[in-house]
Amino acid sequence: MQNFEIERKRLITEISDQNNTLTKLRTMLLSEDIDLQDYKIMKSQSEEKIVRLEAELKEVKAKSLAQNDLSPIVDEALIRLKCLVNLYKGGSVEEKRFIIGSIYPEKMIILENSGRTGEVNFAAQLMFQINSGLHKKKTGVRTKIRTNSGSVPSAGVEPARFPTGV
Repeated sequence: MQNFEIERKRLITEISDQNNTLTKLRTMLLSEDIDLQDYKIMKSQSEEKIVRLEAELKEVKAKSLAQNDLSPIVDEALIRLKCLVNLYKGGSVEEKRFIIGSIYPEKMIILENSGRTGEVNFAAQLMFQINSGLHKKKTGVRTKIRTNSGSVPSAGVEPARFPTGV
């Protein structure tokens, strides 16, 4: 990442230098220090360098983005996490301890004849948080005045009847 920043700054400086050269060439042309043909040759050389440097800068940015793409790593981690339950069920006592230890990196504490776990691994905590929201399903409609409770009367209950002709 640091090499990317150094290379990017170098390329931007060179592009800026070439743009300054073009500005100087225009000034020299206007003050008639150089003739039009020399100006065109030097201008085309500077513009070619700028195009080459910009292409190189774009390539450096693309390489940096490719190196920072974590999606393959995340995909592999998720595949392994799906297998965690099966590994736990089929694992030996030591393997089960290792799995629990990776979820709860701190040691368990026993206070007043009950066990307490320490802090949960941050990645596991995020997964548990996501999964805890998946099981809840809202029913009914929420408005300022709640009219629909979302509950349905049981099958054996008849609805209330109002007297007719009143």
